[in-house]
Amino acid sequence: MKRVFYICYFSFLIFVSCAKVTDARNEEIQNSLQKVCARKIELKYAKKFSIFESEYGYVLHIFHDDSPQQFLRYYLVRNDTVKTPNDGVKINIPISRLATNTSTIFEFVRMLDCLSTLKATCAEEYIYSSDICRMMRDGKIQSLGNSYNLNREILLSVSPDLLLLSDYSDTPKGLSLPMLYSFEWKEVNALARAEWIKLWGVLYDKCALADSLFQATEKRYMALKDLVDNQVANRPTLFAGGSYSGTWYLTGGEGFMAEVYADAGANFLLKDSAITTISCSLEWLLSKFSESEYWLNCGDFSMDNWDNRLRHLKSVQNGNVYHFMKRSKRDGGIGISDFYESAVAHPDIILADVISIIHPQLLPSYERVYADKCEEEER
Repeated sequence: MKRVFYICYFSFLIFVSCAKVTDARNEEIQNSLQKVCARKIELKYAKKFSIFESEYGYVLHIFHDDSPQQFLRYYLVRNDTVKTPNDGVKINIPISRLATNTSTIFEFVRMLDCLSTLKATCAEEYIYSSDICRMMRDGKIQSLGNSYNLNREILLSVSPDLLLLSDYSDTPKGLSLPMLYSFEWKEVNALARAEWIKLWGVLYDKCALADSLFQATEKRYMALKDLVDNQVANRPTLFAGGSYSGTWYLTGGEGFMAEVYADAGANFLLKDSAITTISCSLEWLLSKFSESEYWLNCGDFSMDNWDNRLRHLKSVQNGNVYHFMKRSKRDGGIGISDFYESAVAHPDIILADVISIIHPQLLPSYERVYADKCEEEER
């Protein structure tokens, strides 16, 4: 009995001691942050990162889940000799050599006039941007091969200041490169995704330019939304999504396009579903959306293999089916759409496209950028 008592007693002392050490370490970290963080940069929509100005650059937090307590910390410094706390990754700014496995950041980099810093990315056949493809063919940008299995030799030869990845599952093992994760795709709001240009603003030390670019985008978006709010009384029904390998994937109420559809003046039929994507059968789709007036983001613009049962949909019968593949190309049978590349930075253009579809009288002379109609002859 005594032995059990002493074991418990000493275990308790060890626990208290460790807790004190942990508390002291947390206090030390917070004190160091208070010293280096002068001002938090305003983010109006984005939830997956935060930025603080510091005496030597910026402190960046990337949130990898829904908890504000779980994040990765980066110290962005203008002078490499600056010593930073050891609780985060140190990155020298402005970055001059970038490697990435995701194409969704290309437009942000282009808007900041920094494409020349891109030194390596993944296979050209999955990229829409003609500028990026040309730079790859000219040898200015190296190919890292498969985005899930990056070519380590090429990556090391490029020696980037920063390796930008789209998810943890993409992380190459055993490399001592600064790695940062771009989680803009986890944002559930189109303006929040566009606001990630502010992250690139601090990485390139062009914070003021990035902020002005986003403000212009937001201003155009809100002007279009106000136009709809002030002039639209009838909100037509709409659903969105397409099929892949026999399964249908529809935009849910938490999908980043759901708010765009609502702001465009549509009665989005899945607005109350609290998930980003709904997978379903064709039979379920037909039973739920047979009377929907519009069907958007139907997928590939080639309709040769459409199931004839889709003709029972009111949207199909009335010719109100649209894809987002207007800016696209074919490579080896694969459809590569700019909608999944540059549109992340231009929610105002996406909104204008959708408005021109369901309320064309509001934008009579507008020419759509990403969206286009699925014509009968394509089926």
